[in-house]
Amino acid sequence: MKQTKKLRTTKANATIITSQLKQISGKTLLLKGGQCYISGELQKTDLLIQDDKIKKIGTGLTGDETIDVSGKVILPGLIDVHVHFREPGHPFKENFLSGSMAAAAGGVTTICDMPNNTPPIISQLEVEKKRELAQSKSIVNYGFYVGATPTNLELLDSMSDIVGIKVYMGSSTGSLLLNKISDFVKLLECTNKLIVVHSENDELIKYFSQKYAETKMHHQMRDNLAAAVSTADAVISAQYYNKKLHIAHLSTKEEINFLRKFKTPNITCEVCPHHLFLNKDFFVTKGNY
Repeated sequence: MKQTKKLRTTKANATIITSQLKQISGKTLLLKGGQCYISGELQKTDLLIQDDKIKKIGTGLTGDETIDVSGKVILPGLIDVHVHFREPGHPFKENFLSGSMAAAAGGVTTICDMPNNTPPIISQLEVEKKRELAQSKSIVNYGFYVGATPTNLELLDSMSDIVGIKVYMGSSTGSLLLNKISDFVKLLECTNKLIVVHSENDELIKYFSQKYAETKMHHQMRDNLAAAVSTADAVISAQYYNKKLHIAHLSTKEEINFLRKFKTPNITCEVCPHHLFLNKDFFVTKGNY
């Protein structure tokens, strides 16, 4: 006998629906009465799922089990390509269980975790150790980046089952750093894998940090110029070698203006919400809070 259930909760719906699918493996699940984004607009429709895949989108559909999602928007599971779960090294801050639960609660069903852990993830062995931790805890899908260092560049292309290679061009949290443009070029020569850059010029960070040491203001010690120069170096180098490059947490108008002129299909970028809504005026009242 077919059943219709009303989905009342508004939180962690992705997790609830996933559990429903597992219970009726091989059968069909109908999400009825929701809204899907189709042809540029939200349309009321039904969604039929079988074996973890969308089988049909339309009206008047039937399934072995039905969940009434009237009044709700049906979204695909989101993919967060840039997370910093704190395991291994600092699981008391966050681990794969707590981090993945937070992801699922927000509708994120796949995460890609960065390599600046303790120890840093710079070899196939460290990737596999990290994977073992995730396998026993994570409730969402996951992938891992490996970090580039001056000593592992020639080994990275042979590594398997990784999302991409993370390059810290300027000093950040953790010990990973590839701050010489010659080493970055060598990496481009060594691999065809996706390269993701934390784009800040390390020499300019040092210069501005010394210049504004008394103020200790983050936006001065890491001036926009440090980001813009580093992004330009990375983009021009990647284009020269025709390699794929992703710029992490783009944060300055100078970088945007540069990319408007020089971005190609091989170059992608991302932005964080706080970089859209916070600016240097924040420091006047809040300092480095």
